[in-house]
Amino acid sequence: MKCIRNICLYLKKYISDKQFESIFYQDIDDFKSTLEENIYWKILSSNFNKKEDIINMNMYLYDYVEKNYKSVYDEISDAYIEKLIETNEKNEIIDILKKKYKQKEEVFINCCMIDTKLELIYSIKKALNYPKHCANNWDAIEDFIYDVVLPKKIVLQNWDSVKEKLPQDTII
Repeated sequence: MKCIRNICLYLKKYISDKQFESIFYQDIDDFKSTLEENIYWKILSSNFNKKEDIINMNMYLYDYVEKNYKSVYDEISDAYIEKLIETNEKNEIIDILKKKYKQKEEVFINCCMIDTKLELIYSIKKALNYPKHCANNWDAIEDFIYDVVLPKKIVLQNWDSVKEKLPQDTII
């Protein structure tokens, strides 16, 4: 089941193409024994240096996971990653995720150049590593708040200037 989780992490872009390739070859026996033969051979025959091969392999993997392991795929989110990082488990995937997603102590958002609601939302999304598919509105920010790894502290520098420019959008 570990390799299915790794495939799902890869499909959701928590690990890169090169990282997935490395993990695949490192745990090749586990992948071979877990996956259907055609899926295993699809990964094995893919050239990770060719974008076409990666796209094609991702389509096969996504269809396979969607059909057979949808609950595992759906479970994976930033909150899931946060819980995974908190474990003391030692393996390459956890190490990769810790480097990329470990909770930060502080995040600074400099608000002095923010003049519009869209700029404010974009700044928040960027600073807090919201997923790219998150829409640019407050409802989306709220919907995704449980899927991001929030820092321990958020510092909004020059917040007063934004409050003057955007009073409706800065009511907290």
